[in-house]
Amino acid sequence: MIRKITGFLNLPIPNAHLTRSKEKYDLIHCAHCLSLNNKNPWVADVECLWSLWVSGQNSIIGKKIVREILLRKNCKKILPWTNVTKNEIEKFFPEIKNKIEVVYPAVPLVKIKSKRHKEINLLFISRYFYEKGGLHALETINQLTKKYENVSGIVVSEVPKEILNKYSKNKKIKFYELMPQKELFENIF
Repeated sequence: MIRKITGFLNLPIPNAHLTRSKEKYDLIHCAHCLSLNNKNPWVADVECLWSLWVSGQNSIIGKKIVREILLRKNCKKILPWTNVTKNEIEKFFPEIKNKIEVVYPAVPLVKIKSKRHKEINLLFISRYFYEKGGLHALETINQLTKKYENVSGIVVSEVPKEILNKYSKNKKIKFYELMPQKELFENIF
């Protein structure tokens, strides 16, 4: 909700936090955000470029604030999860190219009992519908389910109501709210 309000107002707010601890540490690891610490060295892992801001990514001031944080001497590495994100960050901030290194997220392997399907099932699963290309995926699923009899689609996301109303007419596409991973593997896969 905060991202929606501040995003609507385009306020220049970086997604940055100050780490306070009585413990001594050698390095701060920021997960999906930046550090406001001035002295302690830190690294940040990020899924996508827009996760560096709460809002104001496209504002001049918002970009300037994040650039200043990234250029600090104690910012040691920015660790994007993918090459796509790496390229986006480099395009936005070419001056920190030497601080960027791709580190893919460590995800535990989940054993899924495969089910036999007579149809081809197309899936779109994301917490962020628009940001992760949900509209494009849904348009493609809609076209393919209409074109081929043996194709169906499943969308698990917070789909905006106007989009849901438009595409729920296609009975070959099922929509689900976000759900825990365990439930997802048991019911969807």
